[in-house]
Amino acid sequence: VPIDAGRADLAFARWFDRLAPDDGEPGWPAQIELSISNTCNLQCVMCNGDYSSSIRAKREGRPPLVSPYDEKFFAQLDQFLPHVRQVKFLGGEPFLAQETLRIMERLIELGLEPRCHLTTNGTQWSPRVERILDLLPVDVAVSLDAATASTYESIRVGATWEAVMANLDRFVAVARRNDTIVDLTYCLMVPNWHEFGAFCRLADDRGLGSTANQVVQPAHLSLYHADLALLEAAVVALEQEGVALVPALGRSRSTWEGELARLRRRRDEWRAESETSVSVSAAARPTLH
Repeated sequence: VPIDAGRADLAFARWFDRLAPDDGEPGWPAQIELSISNTCNLQCVMCNGDYSSSIRAKREGRPPLVSPYDEKFFAQLDQFLPHVRQVKFLGGEPFLAQETLRIMERLIELGLEPRCHLTTNGTQWSPRVERILDLLPVDVAVSLDAATASTYESIRVGATWEAVMANLDRFVAVARRNDTIVDLTYCLMVPNWHEFGAFCRLADDRGLGSTANQVVQPAHLSLYHADLALLEAAVVALEQEGVALVPALGRSRSTWEGELARLRRRRDEWRAESETSVSVSAAARPTLH
């Protein structure tokens, strides 16, 4: 699906590009992906209770998920950890979820240093988090989704822009001394497309990489499900902004151009579908004699 949508960079197979097996039948996996908790302190408007415990409890009124990950699971995981070269943490807020923190600390206890990657909402900073980042090679993607406090706080409900910006500085400082990576991510959608250019500038100003994610659910927030008029307006406005913006962009230029190209493609698909619908409707009308 990512490749069909023009996002080969997000294809699942991409995570294995650096993991060629040493022989034809490797005995252990070289990468482990762990999505074992939905513990999260935020109620982001595009998220749901399957991925956020706060949404599940406060917005949806559903009982908490029962974790199947008991002591037996962690004991079994110990057999795999010495063999992995990459660990990817998914789901919830990894710097808040006790299961995720436990695994990162277990890697440290075992003296292991696989390359780790996680996406964080940026709200969590503590001596425990700093210790993990100093002792493990962790690449961090901070989800921002805005370039101003008002838009950010309306999307990432429960977070404050000021606190996250302060934590971003902390993540960057640790990454620079440990030669790890901090990137910014942007869930491009109806409430925030107008700040996408400012987000790209923000990433460039801080010397950080950037990535944009396509939001498809919930449909009312998705530009890819928006009606043609809204999508047309967004594309035109972004194209006009891009005239002055693109020559000034650095690392974020490819992020901007890639997302604008995808929005144009979606607009063209909508146009074709609308024209086909009109043609079919016209052909179906009875002929008056």
